[in-house]
Amino acid sequence: MTEESGCLALVPGSHKLARQPTPAERVPAGNDANTEAVPVVAPAGAAIVWPSQTSA
Repeated sequence: MTEESGCLALVPGSHKLARQPTPAERVPAGNDANTEAVPVVAPAGAAIVWPSQTSA
């Protein structure tokens, strides 16, 4: 998975907020994208696990 192919993006440290992401925090791309999100680049077949309260 690459950034160009549309990989997952997560906000580092957002799990510490202990809440579900707000609608604005859930926007991964475009004009209203969450600027704190970073791409999770991984090889094909990789498993990526994160807690439900992490902003993606």
